[in-house]
Amino acid sequence: MRISLVRTGGVAGVRREASVDTATLEPERGDRLRRLLEAADLESLSASEEGAGRPDRFRYALTVEAEDGRERKVVFGEEEASERVQRLLEALWREAETEPPDIRRV
Repeated sequence: MRISLVRTGGVAGVRREASVDTATLEPERGDRLRRLLEAADLESLSASEEGAGRPDRFRYALTVEAEDGRERKVVFGEEEASERVQRLLEALWREAETEPPDIRRV
């Protein structure tokens, strides 16, 4: 499974991208991403364009491509991201080694 994430907006308007292929990860790391993806319940996110005109807020486009080639994409604003979605985003940044500067490791 390939998971791609694009973040746009923010005060600086910087575009950040991350892409992770779970087939290339150690099995436990791939399984963790799959669990986070399932827990995030992306279908519950509103795919509205509300917030698209607010450049100081982050917008995310998350694309999941399954092994069989099926693809699903969801676009949402930072204010729509639940805690579970945020955990998925943070894990994707870490796995892709492109952690944005506003996410701090504890």
